[in-house]
Amino acid sequence: LTLASMLRAVFGLILLALQLILLWLTFSRGGCLALAISTLLVTGLLVFSKRKRLMAVPQLAAAAVLLAFAVAGVAATHSSPALADDAVHLDAASLPKDGIDLSVKDLASSESFKLRVSYWRTGLNMALDNALLGVGIGNFGIAYPQYQILGAGQTREAHNDYLQALCETGIAGFVCFCLFWGYFVYYGARRVLTEPDGRERPLLAGLFTGVLAFLIHALVDFNFANPALSFLAILLAGVFYARAALHAP
Repeated sequence: LTLASMLRAVFGLILLALQLILLWLTFSRGGCLALAISTLLVTGLLVFSKRKRLMAVPQLAAAAVLLAFAVAGVAATHSSPALADDAVHLDAASLPKDGIDLSVKDLASSESFKLRVSYWRTGLNMALDNALLGVGIGNFGIAYPQYQILGAGQTREAHNDYLQALCETGIAGFVCFCLFWGYFVYYGARRVLTEPDGRERPLLAGLFTGVLAFLIHALVDFNFANPALSFLAILLAGVFYARAALHAP
């Protein structure tokens, strides 16, 4: 090992630790789960590649660092406790001086998921009633009270970007949206599998995992409604396409 490679490895490990800490500090269960799922999926692509052999340990280490950097970079800008008006309202006098201190027990609560289910049920009613044209881009929160089911929480977003696309743009917009990102997932997985350069493959895997985690997280949140989040995801997707085209078979 050269001095340069050792320095890169040390820097990568430090970066990995910092990014994982930042991800945890977002208190985003969806972000953590998306990271875990996308990492497992792409690791499967790397291990069970067409060449039918395991990657070398340095390559796997580099891939892990890139995965964490790409995914946590997206998730670290997303803090779930203060996302929208449906967040829990706390009395300022009852808060500790250092702010809100969430524990693992708090993160394990199912109340947030129950609220999301009520949003989704309401959104489905909205989508069925406006299947052709939708209610218009950005109008989910305006139309929501008209379809709000009994017991559903207040919200301005569907907390599922795919459902919200269906509600706001109708079936045609929903299909185009899903085809656009569905092709990225298909093409990205295929390029990670077929990349002939062993040094390029971890980079592609890291970029792909970052966007994949974003897309998975969008199933339970409104990432595409946040310009800072969606810009970074689209930027990573663009970089992936550009790098993938360099050695395209």
